Amino acid sequence: MKVSTPSLIFYFLVCALTIFFSLMGDDMSAIYAKSIVVPSIFIYFFIENNYRLNFKKAAIFFFSFIGEIYYILDNNLTEVTPMICFMLVYILLISMMLRDLETIKFIKEKRTQILILVLFISVFILTILNLKFEDLQFNFSYFIVYGIILGIVTLLTFTNFILKPSYSFFNLVLMSICFVFSDVFYLINNFYFPLTAFKVLGISTQVFSYYFMVQYFKQPK
Repeated sequence: MKVSTPSLIFYFLVCALTIFFSLMGDDMSAIYAKSIVVPSIFIYFFIENNYRLNFKKAAIFFFSFIGEIYYILDNNLTEVTPMICFMLVYILLISMMLRDLETIKFIKEKRTQILILVLFISVFILTILNLKFEDLQFNFSYFIVYGIILGIVTLLTFTNFILKPSYSFFNLVLMSICFVFSDVFYLINNFYFPLTAFKVLGISTQVFSYYFMVQYFKQPK
């Protein structure tokens, strides 16, 4: 057994517990279980990466962790706090993906696919933002900025994969899909149409997105 295997097993166990507590309606237990997700996957990555960590990846793990535990830190905090944390995570990921993109040769024949992708992402974001959300505790402009940043993340992940299909970029695509579904289900469940299925799907995609993110970090581009 590899040294990192126990931490990976623990990560999946915590993910399963988080989803189980969400299904049972035990939100507080789900919050506490979810707060352990990022540290467990971080330990796995740290060991797998030979105990090395650069600034960007450390910051991504840090802001992800703060975004996950904000309810434990202070119940009076609004959704703005984790939103800012995850926006910082997305911005850091964008900087990494842009660096990846610089090393990839642009293929003219792929332009049509990329244009279709831009159109699809734009329409999708506009559709979500045009929903009539209720009981918002913050300015709607936060949603707009957040949606634009997430759209850029999604665009870059698919562009990298289209131009250079690889296992690393495939994990990047899965990560961004999880990000999108997690955020969309969170918005719909909390501010549009509350439903247990939306809550569970949102939490499930969120906790598993970290696994795909770590696989992207690990693999050569």
